[in-house]
Amino acid sequence: MFSQTDAEFLERLKYLETGAGKLFIVVPSSASYFSELVSQSYPGRVVNSLSRALDLCSSGRGDTVLMLPGDHTEGSPADGANSALMDKDAVTLMGFGPHRTTYTADDSLNSIAINADGCTVSGLRIDCDHAANGGLYVTGADGLLVENCWFIETTPFGYGIHFDLEGTETVANVMIRGCRFVDNVNGILVDTEDTAKIVGMTIEDCEFHHAATAAISDLGSTGSACLDILIKGCSFLDNAKIFDFDVFANQGMITQCIFDVAANTALLIGDVDDETHFIANYTLVGLSIAQPVT
Repeated sequence: MFSQTDAEFLERLKYLETGAGKLFIVVPSSASYFSELVSQSYPGRVVNSLSRALDLCSSGRGDTVLMLPGDHTEGSPADGANSALMDKDAVTLMGFGPHRTTYTADDSLNSIAINADGCTVSGLRIDCDHAANGGLYVTGADGLLVENCWFIETTPFGYGIHFDLEGTETVANVMIRGCRFVDNVNGILVDTEDTAKIVGMTIEDCEFHHAATAAISDLGSTGSACLDILIKGCSFLDNAKIFDFDVFANQGMITQCIFDVAANTALLIGDVDDETHFIANYTLVGLSIAQPVT
C-alpha cells in the first residue's frame, strides 16, 4: 500500500520522466490501491504486464518502466522462451526494492531477456524457479547496469544472470552491484562462443549463497576470453564452488571479498589444475578467509 496521497504519488512520478523519456507503469493484479486518477494521468501507459510495458518503450528515448509493489507474474510466452524482452536501448526497468517488488516468469526459459545497450535493471526480486536459462538472459548489452536485485530460487534450477554471447559480439562496461544470488545453479554464468567476449565487467558488493555448481562461472571460452573483470567487496556462503573458470586468458582483479572456505571445495576454484593459471591472470588483494559469512 502507498502511504502518500494520489497527488503526492503523481508528483513523485514526474521525476522519473526526464527529457523525451516516457514513464510506463506496471500494476500487479493485487494492486487495489492503484487509483483511477493515476491511470488517467498516464493514459495508455498503465498496464498489467511487464512484457507489454517493454513493448511500448521506444529505443534510445530514455524510457522508464516502473513496477509497482506487489507480486508480478507473467504468463507463459507463446514461443516458450522469454517472458519479457528488453530490446530497446536506454530503457530503465525499476521496482520499489527486492523486498517489495517481485517478478515471476511462468514456465519460460528466460525471465527477462536483454538485447539492447545502455539499459538498467534495479530494485527487483526475480524468482528464477521457472527460468532455466536465467533470471536475466543477456545476449548483447553494452553499458548494462544491474543493481539492488535478488535472484532467488527455492531449489537450484537455473542461473541468476546468464550472458550468452555468440559470433563477434563484444559487450563492454557491465556493472552488477548490490545484488543477491540464492540457490541458483550458477549465480552469474558467462557463455561465449567464436570470438564473443565481455570487456569490462564489475561485480561489486554482491552476495552469493548456495550455488549448486559455482557462484560465478566460465567468463568466456577458449579464444573468447573476458577481460578487465573486477570482483570487489562480494561475499560467498556455502557454494559448491566459488569460481569455476576454464583454462583460458580471462583476467582481472579480485579484491575485498569474503570467502567461507570450510563450506567450499576450494578457496577460489574447484579444479586444482586451473589454479596456477587462475592466480597468474588475476590480481588478488585484501581477501578474507578468516571471517565466515553469516
